[in-house]
Amino acid sequence: MNVHHIRFTDHALQKLEQERERGFYVSRELAIEILLRPYQVVPARDSRMFAQSPIDDRYLLRVLFEEEEKQDWL
Repeated sequence: MNVHHIRFTDHALQKLEQERERGFYVSRELAIEILLRPYQVVPARDSRMFAQSPIDDRYLLRVLFEEEEKQDWL
């Protein structure tokens, strides 16, 4: 069984709020859905990747992520 632990950085949360203020609301749930079931995954920089999916006829949402080594999660 593949278990995913997703942690939003402070920067990511700030970006979600900035987009909301600009009138483009992206929920955490939508970001997680794209991370778990992306249309496409493309390289970004360093060891990071973009999970991306179209969200309508006009917009493509890209979620930057980095996989970390498995840690002991309680």
